[in-house]
Amino acid sequence: PPPPPKQTIPDDSVTLAYFSRAGHDLFVKEQDFLKLITTDLKKLTDTALIQPVPSGLELRNFRPGSIWEDMGLEQGDIFLSINGKPLSDAASSILILTQMKQQRIFRIQIKRGQETLTKTITRY
Repeated sequence: PPPPPKQTIPDDSVTLAYFSRAGHDLFVKEQDFLKLITTDLKKLTDTALIQPVPSGLELRNFRPGSIWEDMGLEQGDIFLSINGKPLSDAASSILILTQMKQQRIFRIQIKRGQETLTKTITRY
């Protein structure tokens, strides 16, 4: 089959360290995505407290200007799933991401207060 079409970034997007963001949609360049899930993975775990809770992984204590803020996340957000795969602990999340590293689109379901959001990350 032919390769998927290249994603275009909306004109109203904001460019950040790794991502361009437009609403709940995030766009990341291929080389930045690969760097993030390999050599910079420690940055993800070192810049926030990620704790297991009954429904997923809760994000707390991240610094202003961190990658978490770049992604549009807030203190207390709970990661529920990635592409429908439930998250139960940080190790399983990393395993899911590395197993999915060939995918172009990631849908991350997040609980924020009483609301459930879906953030879409698209590699281009």
